[in-house]
Amino acid sequence: MVSWSHVVEAWKSKAVALPSISVFEDRGTVDFFKFPPTSDDLVPVPKPIIKAEVSSTPVLQNTVRFEPSQKSQDTKPFTKDPSISKPLEPKRPLESKDPISLGMNLRDSLYCMASHAMKQRMECEEAQRLESIMRSIYQSQGGRARGWTLSGLESYLKPRCASGGDINALKRAKSPFLWDQVLEDKNTSAFLDFVCVAQRIRIAIWSDADKSVTVFPAADSSEETFTTPVPLFHVYSNGSVKSDPMDSKALVSLCATMGYAYLPPPSVMKSLAHLNVEDLQSLADKLGLRDLTGSKAQRVVSIAVWKLKQRLLQ
Repeated sequence: MVSWSHVVEAWKSKAVALPSISVFEDRGTVDFFKFPPTSDDLVPVPKPIIKAEVSSTPVLQNTVRFEPSQKSQDTKPFTKDPSISKPLEPKRPLESKDPISLGMNLRDSLYCMASHAMKQRMECEEAQRLESIMRSIYQSQGGRARGWTLSGLESYLKPRCASGGDINALKRAKSPFLWDQVLEDKNTSAFLDFVCVAQRIRIAIWSDADKSVTVFPAADSSEETFTTPVPLFHVYSNGSVKSDPMDSKALVSLCATMGYAYLPPPSVMKSLAHLNVEDLQSLADKLGLRDLTGSKAQRVVSIAVWKLKQRLLQ
């Protein structure tokens, strides 16, 4: 039989240091024991309960105090790079509008909210409508006396029947509307005059170079009763829209305030230039224009401006 002393001596040879175990006091103090302590031998020590004192003073958590730092002596004031453009400045010029698309804003209320493809389709339909009534308007409104030609009008309407007022498509068709040629080219001026009569609108072309405003058409439609105000569209000499359409009566006072001269199309003054001085005087008397003096050219301009003013104020 193996005695306890043999067991102790055997575990001492393993050189495992263990604390003294009181459970074996009846067999002698054990300084070295082989078996490691088990969970049954470990008695958990309860943690002391600490009562926290509640303070009535509110405590701000994650409070960070910022202290102003001293500026360095080498700090330079911030200067904006002049190469950076202002955000409000347009990066490209305003888009040129086609005459056929100006009247669409009032003719169809859905035109303004339509997509680009839908607008192009609506402009094609409007061009086809104008082409269908072109001959009747030419006869009823005295197209020949106005300087219209059917071939000239067709050369502008045919491409628009397939592309509407799309500027890029018209450039590819080599028939865009040249706003800067309105006062010089006869066919361009005639087409704009025709569109104004057919759509029953007026277009004022502003020229900042000579401070003048040219109002189309040369004469309103003979079927116009003036029961409703005729809308007047304002565009620049490059075809970009200047402002929303307004009442024609406001143009007279607006030009007087800004120091601009309002004039009719060149075709009006060309037709008056064929009259002699006596005929111009008799025409001025019928129009109620008094004190007509000056050279023939001055009288032509005076009568033309007087007739335009009467149309605008109606």
